[in-house]
Amino acid sequence: MSAGNIENEMHEMVAGKTLLTTTGGVRTMYRDEDGILMCRGKATATSLEALTDQYAPGCLYFFKGSSTVTAHVYKNSAVTITAPLFQVLTT
Repeated sequence: MSAGNIENEMHEMVAGKTLLTTTGGVRTMYRDEDGILMCRGKATATSLEALTDQYAPGCLYFFKGSSTVTAHVYKNSAVTITAPLFQVLTT
């Protein structure tokens, strides 16, 4: 995504629905034809990995944290949408 063309490239991205409501909730921030590109919530990254065919490779997950767990940013480092693998980017 280039800085000069960001408006054209983001116009097809749409906000999605809340997933994993029973495990803390994950809110989709952006989705395109490849799957979820950005999301946030309180669910563990492991619980996101249990949902196949949802998270695009490179998807960013903003874990909100809690009173006992620090907030993190995770990236889906998988090469296909069928087997997500979220790895922590920040601690």
